Amino acid sequence: MRLKLIYTIFFILIVVFLFNKCRQLDVCPSDAGYFNIKGFELKHNASEEDTILSFFDFQIIINPLLSEVFLNENYCRIHQNTVKSIDYFKIINVTTLNYYNSGHNANESLNNILSVKYYVLHIYNKGLPEDANFSPTGETGINYYIDSLYVKNIYPINQYDNISLFLTEEKPSRAHRLDLRLTEPPDSATIFQLKIDIELLDDRNFELISSPVYIKP
Repeated sequence: MRLKLIYTIFFILIVVFLFNKCRQLDVCPSDAGYFNIKGFELKHNASEEDTILSFFDFQIIINPLLSEVFLNENYCRIHQNTVKSIDYFKIINVTTLNYYNSGHNANESLNNILSVKYYVLHIYNKGLPEDANFSPTGETGINYYIDSLYVKNIYPINQYDNISLFLTEEKPSRAHRLDLRLTEPPDSATIFQLKIDIELLDDRNFELISSPVYIKP
């Protein structure tokens, strides 16, 4: 009886040890590494063929295009991990190419009427199958392929009333995804098109032009 008890305890200890070992193998660091960028991609949730969209529902997405990813030595390749940009926003200026309202004529800045959702981190995973999802995933982010890298923008998100506040208060403002929304309506239903000028801290400049869409108050 005593010998059986000893075997039982010994067996339980082995199971606990193996379980903990497997858990350790499955745990990945929260910070996988860093990336730098080669440019930006501009998207929005409307097209020229769509029904006229309310300004309140119109969303603009600025995604960084990754150039290189520098992984930490302890990066766990079988899991998604967060990575951070080593490039930083210096200047962002959004200009309307058409008359918008009485306070914003053509070729004037809309920085003061665009709210910002700033994605603090990115999830990085390499080697997913080629037929993996390539479509928006709602409020939690958007999936896309760039140079064989699969990237998913995720929470946490910091929110700001306008672009000027974002650049002033988000320090450091790493070059991650930005979601922009208009906070003032146009005077009437109108064609709407943007030019976005971005300057990074290393003095690189990028210009993005949106396709024209129709929006209404």
